[in-house]
Amino acid sequence: MVMAGSRATTLGRAWTWLTHRPAYLFMTASDEQLAAEPAERFEHLWLGLMALSLAWGLISTGLYTAAWVIFGDYFGIPLMPVAAVVGGMGLWLYCRSFTALGQTLAKDPPAAALASALAAILLALGLLGLRGWTPDYAQSLPPALMWLRPRPLYRPLLLGPLWGAWAMLIVAQLFKGRVESSPAIAALRSGCGPLKTSALLAALLAWTVYYFNYLPWTQLSISAAAVGGALLGGWALAGRRGGVDRQTLLAVNLLTQIVFMTAYLANR
Repeated sequence: MVMAGSRATTLGRAWTWLTHRPAYLFMTASDEQLAAEPAERFEHLWLGLMALSLAWGLISTGLYTAAWVIFGDYFGIPLMPVAAVVGGMGLWLYCRSFTALGQTLAKDPPAAALASALAAILLALGLLGLRGWTPDYAQSLPPALMWLRPRPLYRPLLLGPLWGAWAMLIVAQLFKGRVESSPAIAALRSGCGPLKTSALLAALLAWTVYYFNYLPWTQLSISAAAVGGALLGGWALAGRRGGVDRQTLLAVNLLTQIVFMTAYLANR
């Protein structure tokens, strides 16, 4: 009982710590909560967003695997694993991203809700197309490091959130407008300048090529589509909102992930 209580206390502290991180607040908190935070807390927001996205990628693979073990598949279609991942996104970390994308695409509330639902459907359809249940682990790696070269099925789940986070950084850099009106976004823009954003892009490009090297050379279009989705999507969404604000960044994150997944499926 004492050990169980200690574990619960540790988990509670870990959850409290997570929910007070600047990156988590930026993704999930209300505008009022975010505005109440000191601007200096967001100095390293870019790093937190990338780390949080990687953490979500790992969590999503865990959700997918758990649902697969519990429910299996139906006629070869991973319905419950996809429901677990998309449900986790929509009900937790990316809830405001779905809402932001819908409200940016459509001003009328019913149309905005429909646009958000269509985004979830597009993402779910993309995840339903994932295949690769044949093990493809790097045998030389210890179990704790298997995520460095996981089964092909899990690689888009890990990379998609990272491309979405990078899209937020590049859009904050290139498109201004209302960007300075938010201390958090201003700190994001100044904390991750062109050099850091370019370095992150180079790292993501290398990681994507490494993860998808089982595909033909056309897989380079996956990275190109993600970059294009971030740039063109950011330009279009910023235009819809009259500049860059938090809604724009949350929306372009999700949009880039959808484009990334679509490009991956096109190469399969």
